[in-house]
Amino acid sequence: MIFCESSWVFWFIFLIIIGFLFILGRHLIVTTPSTTFNSTSKKVDIAIPTEGTPPDRQTLYNASIQLIIHAENTSWTRIINFLTADSILMLAWATIFASSDLANKAWVLIIMSLVGFLLSIVWAPFGSRGRRYFKRYVDIAKALEQNISENGQVCDGPVNSGEKLKFLSWEQLCRSQNLAVIVLLFFAAAFFFVFLKSISLYLKQ
Repeated sequence: MIFCESSWVFWFIFLIIIGFLFILGRHLIVTTPSTTFNSTSKKVDIAIPTEGTPPDRQTLYNASIQLIIHAENTSWTRIINFLTADSILMLAWATIFASSDLANKAWVLIIMSLVGFLLSIVWAPFGSRGRRYFKRYVDIAKALEQNISENGQVCDGPVNSGEKLKFLSWEQLCRSQNLAVIVLLFFAAAFFFVFLKSISLYLKQ
């Protein structure tokens, strides 16, 4: 059989996907989304009142803190939901794989592993985007809470003070922005491996 775990075709295809996942992960972690604004941007047809005073600095700061909390909770909720769904899929695949009469269930294994792989690929940018929103709100809060004291020095608030903490190199590597992508793509690699194995079992029938 040309397509099995011991064949070069199996591992060649798997390594190609690993390379693709590496490039995707690096893009989601390293690149910074651009912010643009011009007069041709799409406008929303909503009447905005012109009376009253614009929000002051304290109001904007409070709003940014609320957005930070919301983005943090939403981001981790999404990741937990993903891990739950993918763990169930992987456990179901392993249960069927260990059962008897495996040859007649190979097509089920193919579908389950493919769904898990595609789900992981889609969820990785989803998780990365949530962490980037969080980072953007943190940057806004940092800018709003800075103040100049009477002696001319910058007084930092809690957000700025937290950002100044120094961590070890491996701690920096394990930041939530990185883990939100790496963990999801690790699941994608695992699901693609069992997808290839499922195809191999199907072709052996």
